[in-house]
Amino acid sequence: MRSKKTLMRPAPLALACVSTLAAAILPAAQALSIVNISMPSGSMDGGSWPGDSGVYSEAPGPAAVGIGRIVDPTSAFKFSMHDHGYLAPNVPDPLQSVVTYQFDSPAVVTGLELNVHANGISKVEALVGDSLGSLFSLGTFTGSLGAPTGSSMFSEHALNAFSWANTTPGLYFQFVVTETTLDNGYANYTALPTFHLPTPQGVPDSLGLPTVVATLIGVAALRRRTAHTG
Repeated sequence: MRSKKTLMRPAPLALACVSTLAAAILPAAQALSIVNISMPSGSMDGGSWPGDSGVYSEAPGPAAVGIGRIVDPTSAFKFSMHDHGYLAPNVPDPLQSVVTYQFDSPAVVTGLELNVHANGISKVEALVGDSLGSLFSLGTFTGSLGAPTGSSMFSEHALNAFSWANTTPGLYFQFVVTETTLDNGYANYTALPTFHLPTPQGVPDSLGLPTVVATLIGVAALRRRTAHTG
């Protein structure tokens, strides 16, 4: 005779802990958005979205006509950055070659992906913070294409990926072009930061949001099974 299996119900305390965890995490499931992108006014002296339109600060999206196009892959038929202002060979003026992104809520930025011109950007400084006056540097980083010098060192429209370790969220992300392949000019098509929501308070960083969400899904399934057999 087949024995009857007994399904164990999760303890009330365990369910209460999971409910508390869900309350902390589920509001964070909202998608992050970039609400504004800006560069110093008049900073690009070559043909580009902001240089041609004169729009150096705007929200990204279908209505963007200037620097907002820098995160739109469909706009990569035209430069978003194009300048010849340099402090030294291969070193652009940091007061001109700087792009600032504003998020609708704090984001953890862990990288940057550039769609490059043949004479492109090879090194950037990354900065984050909750206000423009409190930005702090994460360091200067070399992209995946390396830092060669000379004319037409990159393939046109190649992906140059930058990455760094960061766990600090901020409302603002900024990158400064610190080195280019050509000694006296550069251009770039798109620049997309890679970012994610901060880990909810009280959740160990080692778990990460995907692990915790998976745990919640498993607990939800257990609740349904318990309800059906109760």
